[in-house]
Amino acid sequence: MIDRTQCAIALSLLTLASTAAAQWTQATPATSPSPRTRPAMAFDGNATVLFGGADISGFPPTNFADTWTWNGATWTQRSPATSPPARHFAGMAHDVQRARTVLYGGLNTTLIQSQYRDDTWEWDGTNWTQVTTAHSPGSIFGSNGVGEVSMAYDLIGQRVVLFGGELFQGIVPAPALTLEYDGVDWTQATTAVAPPRRSQAALCSAPTLGGVLLFGGTNFNNPPGPLGEITWNDTWMYSSLSHTWTQLNPTGPLPPPRAGASLLFDGNTGLCVMHGGYGSGASSITPFSDTWVFDGTSWTDVTATYGTPSGPRVRFSTSEGPANLHVLFGGTTAFFSAPNNETWVQGPLAEAVTFGAGCNGSNGTPALNVGTRPVLGTGFRLDVANLPPSSLFGFGLVGFSDTLSPLGLLPLNLAPFGLGAGCNLLCSGEATNLFPVNGATGSVTFNLSGDPAFSGLFFYYQFASIDAAAPGGFAVSNGVRARFGIY
Repeated sequence: MIDRTQCAIALSLLTLASTAAAQWTQATPATSPSPRTRPAMAFDGNATVLFGGADISGFPPTNFADTWTWNGATWTQRSPATSPPARHFAGMAHDVQRARTVLYGGLNTTLIQSQYRDDTWEWDGTNWTQVTTAHSPGSIFGSNGVGEVSMAYDLIGQRVVLFGGELFQGIVPAPALTLEYDGVDWTQATTAVAPPRRSQAALCSAPTLGGVLLFGGTNFNNPPGPLGEITWNDTWMYSSLSHTWTQLNPTGPLPPPRAGASLLFDGNTGLCVMHGGYGSGASSITPFSDTWVFDGTSWTDVTATYGTPSGPRVRFSTSEGPANLHVLFGGTTAFFSAPNNETWVQGPLAEAVTFGAGCNGSNGTPALNVGTRPVLGTGFRLDVANLPPSSLFGFGLVGFSDTLSPLGLLPLNLAPFGLGAGCNLLCSGEATNLFPVNGATGSVTFNLSGDPAFSGLFFYYQFASIDAAAPGGFAVSNGVRARFGIY
C-alpha cells in the first residue's frame, strides 16, 4: 500500500508540506549514540548515517569509530566488517549517482595534539570500504591530512565537492582550494575566484540554485577574534559543471558572521536552511541558536516560527534525514564542556487541515473537524457535528487524492447524481468505513502504524450522512487533508 499511496499523492505532496509547520522538535529514541561532538553525518537515501565523533571533555579524550543509522524514529548501531579509524570533524557527503556515502579526513585528538586523517572511505549501506586514490586532499594541500573540511554533493554536476579546512591545531587554515571527488580520485578544480581560505564553513547541496551553497566559516589565523580568529557571513555558490565559484549578494539582512553552522537543503520547500554555529567577536565567542532560510535571493530569519533546539550549542552535527526531516545530534553548550546525545528533528510536522465545504442537511451542514494530529504510532481522531439528531452512523470516505477520483476530477459536483446543489465529492474515496455517531455528533479514531515509512503520506477524508430530509437522502461534509508524520 505504501508504494501505491506514494504514487497517488506525489503531485500533492509539496502543496501541503510547504504549509505544514517546520518546527524543531526533540526526538526521544529508545537507543542513541553516546554523547559526542562533531560526528560525520549524511543521508544515504534510506537513513541518516553517523560515524565517529569525539568527547574531548574527558581525561583522556575519547575518539569514536562507531557507525549508526537513523530511520526517522530511532538510532541503530551497525556492525560493519571493516570500519574507518576513529575521528571527529571529518567531512561526509552522499554520492547520489553512485549510491555511496563518502567520508574524508578529520582529526583524532589526544591530550597533547590532533592527528589529521587523509583517507577516503565509502559506506554502501552495509559496510565501509577504504578507497585508494591517486591523489588525496592532504597531498594536494601539502599536508598530512585535513580536518574541519566542508563537503557536499553537487547533484547537478554529480561530484562530491570539498572546500577549505584546517591543517594544524586550529591555527593553520587550508589553502582556498576546491576539490572534486568522482568515486575514483580527488581532483583540484581550477577556479578563477574562490572564497577566502577558511574552515568550518557551512556547505550544502543546492540543486535549485545549480550547485552547492557555502556560507560563513572561520579563519583562525586572522584577527580580531579572541583567539586570533575572524568569522564570515558571505554567501557563495559553486558549480562542479563549470568549476566556478560565484559570490552572491543577498538582498536584505544577513545572518551574523559564524562558523560551524548547519546548512541543509529542504526538499519540501526548495530552500536552504541554516541553524546555529558560533560567532567570534573582539572579546568573546557567541554560540547561536537561530535558524535562517535562503531562497537564492535573500536570507530570512525564521527562528520565531521554526523554534530552536534547547539553548545555543556548538560542535553539533546535522544531516538531511528520512521523511524529509533534518536531524541534529549532539554538541556542547560551550567549546570544552561535556557533550550531550540529544536528537532533534526539523521539518514539516504531522498535520491535518479542513478544506472545501459541505452541503446542507436537516440540521445544517455536517462539519468534519480534526480531533488530533496524525502522528504515526498514535490514534488520529476525526469529529463530525451537525448531523440529524436521530443519526446512528454515517459513511466515512478515505482517499489518496483531492484532485482526481474514479468518477473524474475533484471537486466533483454531485447534483447530477441526485444530491443537492452545492454538494461536492472532495476526496477520491478508495475506501469507505462506517462512522459511528450518537445523534448529532460522532467521532472515529484511526490507529496509525508507527512505521516511519508512512511519514509524509497524504490521506483525504469526507463524511456522508443519511438524511431523509436532504436532497437525494444524503448530506455531505467538508473535507480533511492529513499528512502523516513521525512528530
